[in-house]
Amino acid sequence: MSIGGVTLKPSEYEIRYYTNAECTREMNKDNPVRLSNGRAAVYVKIIPTVKGNYTLPNERDAVKGSYTVWTKGDKTKDFSNAKVTFYDAHNKKITKINYTGKPVKPEKMVVMLGGVDFESDTANTPYTYEIVNNINKGKESVIIKAKADSGYTGTKTASFRIVSRNIKALLFKQKPEEPTEPEKPEDPTKPEKPTEPEDPEKLTGQSKILVVYFSWSNNTKRMAEFIQSQTEGDLYEIVPVTPYPTEYTPTTEVAREERDKNARPAIKDLPESIAEYDRILTSYPIWWHTAPMIIGTFLEAYDLGGVDIYPFTQSASMDVGQFQQSMQFVRECAPGAVVHEGLFARPADTGAITAYLTENGLIKETGR
Repeated sequence: MSIGGVTLKPSEYEIRYYTNAECTREMNKDNPVRLSNGRAAVYVKIIPTVKGNYTLPNERDAVKGSYTVWTKGDKTKDFSNAKVTFYDAHNKKITKINYTGKPVKPEKMVVMLGGVDFESDTANTPYTYEIVNNINKGKESVIIKAKADSGYTGTKTASFRIVSRNIKALLFKQKPEEPTEPEKPEDPTKPEKPTEPEDPEKLTGQSKILVVYFSWSNNTKRMAEFIQSQTEGDLYEIVPVTPYPTEYTPTTEVAREERDKNARPAIKDLPESIAEYDRILTSYPIWWHTAPMIIGTFLEAYDLGGVDIYPFTQSASMDVGQFQQSMQFVRECAPGAVVHEGLFARPADTGAITAYLTENGLIKETGR
């Protein structure tokens, strides 16, 4: 404590603690702090002592203040323990952005807390965020706060840097791309031959490759559909008998409970046999550091001895450790199968997916 720029010695003042704002009920063992929803305010009054160099004729003029106390809660629900990662438009992790003269921000921010990845600017995130001083060169702060009544608490401050932009790139413009010749329009006199509509859930058995996937947000679905288009394998979607919630947070709670219980959720319209397939490409998201438990339901429903399994997975944080845990889960659920080292890539990274399929001899033949 200081007065007029002079720091007082501890012996020159005393601090008294109260449980009400008027400072009339002094805090003691008979009048303790009582928490409400895990929190309580403590009020203080600072009074000069007779040993000091200051006096206070009227105690009502004493300096007053307050602070808040709360119970130590679940770290997985406290955003101060969160890990924040920033990404550019190509889903590449970044720590800095070029100066533009205008407010800038990362293309995507992922807040990871308690095994759950929360993407910014998506519905139902349990936090709000504010970017401070995001124009000029230097360190910029992103303040993340838990929403009221979200079940979460705490505040996290993350940062990225705005760096100088190469002026050469501004002074010397690149040569514009030459326009390409537009595609020749279709001949209206020769209509296309109609094709039979595809049923992605019906297994034809005409291919030795089965692309099976589980998707909640449709990200994994896009990946699986691209894989199917490259391999011409049969496509099967894992659909739970009991649908998962449509809201993000309730879904994470169900997924966590399933993981903790090592549950095997029932699958709707599970095929009686997949014996005609010798290669299974399994696509799934990362839920709580591993594959969703419903993937185990599918794999354990069949004798997969000698079958080649190729896992494909993705997550918002792209944590390789979580990918490896999911691979181990697949191996445990298909003990007789040959589980190949899978691919951990984002659905939009079609180049990496195609390269993996080609490397493992899974790509469809040219001209087929």
